[in-house]
Amino acid sequence: MNNFEVYILSLLRPDRKQLVESNVKKFPEIKIFKSINGYDTKETLEALEVSGLKYHYLGFPTYGTLANFLTKYNVLKYQIANKIDFMCFIEDDLELHDNFMVFIRNSLHLLKDDLELNMLRLDTWGEGYVTSLAGAERTKYHIDKKGICKNIDDQLRLISGKEKHITNTPWRLIHKTNAGDCLKTERLPEIYKGIYKGGKHGF
Repeated sequence: MNNFEVYILSLLRPDRKQLVESNVKKFPEIKIFKSINGYDTKETLEALEVSGLKYHYLGFPTYGTLANFLTKYNVLKYQIANKIDFMCFIEDDLELHDNFMVFIRNSLHLLKDDLELNMLRLDTWGEGYVTSLAGAERTKYHIDKKGICKNIDDQLRLISGKEKHITNTPWRLIHKTNAGDCLKTERLPEIYKGIYKGGKHGF
């Protein structure tokens, strides 16, 4: 029997905490994975240093976008370190419907049937993913090799190996796409046409 874990990526900020707690109450097996706080520039830059990733570019150049990238990178590292066969990780602004866990479990066969498939993308953008252990390893390899060169969900979708978009995930998105915390945080210091220079990683 494969081990399978589900995580909500969250800071448990007051505006999200009630929703997260409601989802966990409905599905007690779900755990919280602490997000990097993009409102804290020092924490975000320290997380970048720890990652060892080379920073090139982000389409939305804010500390929140960078923190989101690093949080999803860290959850992949966590899956690898803990040898979790299948992991689902989702954003914290989703209201999960009653059949959510059944839907995810019933989708795992897609990763088992296609061993080249790294992950399932659960909605149009980056609201949630399911990764196999081997897929997480391959995805991390691509990110390590390329560095940070796109918003994380674009990078996962376009240049991190094979993924599959599945539809009708049973949840409701509370905040409009690209209207959450990522774009409310401080902008990264712009030097010229989206290129950031100075310091070890461009800040």
